[in-house]
Amino acid sequence: MNEQEFITELTRALSSLPLDQREDILGEYRSHFFEGKERGKSEEDIAKAFGDPKGIARTYVADYHFEQWQTPTKGQGVGKSFYHLGSGLIIMFSLLFFNFFFILWPVLIFAFILCVGWFLFGILTFLGGVFAIVSLFGGLSELVLPNVSTQFALFFYSLGTALVGSIGLVALYTVSRLSINGIQKYIRLNINLVTA
Repeated sequence: MNEQEFITELTRALSSLPLDQREDILGEYRSHFFEGKERGKSEEDIAKAFGDPKGIARTYVADYHFEQWQTPTKGQGVGKSFYHLGSGLIIMFSLLFFNFFFILWPVLIFAFILCVGWFLFGILTFLGGVFAIVSLFGGLSELVLPNVSTQFALFFYSLGTALVGSIGLVALYTVSRLSINGIQKYIRLNINLVTA
């Protein structure tokens, strides 16, 4: 999506807002596009960083309705205030619905996969290390392994297994850290949108 497509879709989604507020929001996004292009970013990358224009617009529209409900304009009746409250709540619940069904479930599934990965690579590392130590220092290995060459084979196989497990754990640690940082940023963004 380029700048023109993004602004057009955002304009359409903000159509229920008063003209002056709509122009302020659109002007802010145009200036972000201008600054991004000045720094060498493409229009598509800038639009992608913003996210879905309809989702952005919903937060602005919800904020507008809550603001109109909390600080009504002069001459605004009780019915209009309840209209703003109801509209704001409907939009907020639609955003929560989106977060629950389209964001929460994939995050939970991904977290489950990470936990399984931690468990499997942890077991792999632990057992590889244990068998490497047993095969290296003897002890029980003499009861199980018939000769020295088999002991060395078990040692190198176990050492390789422990190494693969360790590499897997390091990779999982990196992915987990990046995932947690991403989730924290997403939660902060949602808190900012709700408390704005």
